[in-house]
Amino acid sequence: DLGYLTPEVHNLKHIFQIPGMKVFQFSPGEMLSQANPKDVFYTGTHDNNTLPGWCRENQKRLSGLVGNNYDGETVSASKVIELLYQTEAPWVIVPLQDILGLGPEARMNIPGTAEGNWEWQFRWELLSEDIVTWLRELASKSGR
Repeated sequence: DLGYLTPEVHNLKHIFQIPGMKVFQFSPGEMLSQANPKDVFYTGTHDNNTLPGWCRENQKRLSGLVGNNYDGETVSASKVIELLYQTEAPWVIVPLQDILGLGPEARMNIPGTAEGNWEWQFRWELLSEDIVTWLRELASKSGR
């Protein structure tokens, strides 16, 4: 669902019951309103900033989307992930950098640049017991 979809693509998706995809950084309002609960939700793609980096850059937009519960509070990437887990989307795909709370330094790719891409690598010491506990509780609460 990235870019323009022709009527033929829509027909194929319908015929074969292929779910659509929504990327939070492209359509946060639509995803939080659960416009189509058959879509697979992604926090971002390999071409986006990490979710924590994006959240820092888009606080005003995010505060308006998540409601009055966050008056004056910063809307964090972990809060966005929690909100997406609570939706009816059949799958929520979250890049590891977003789960780990990493910023732009962990971005995978910047389109149109020839150097510095695809260099980030996971290190086990980044995965704390707090993150593991949070993911376990989040999966349990949301039935994922």
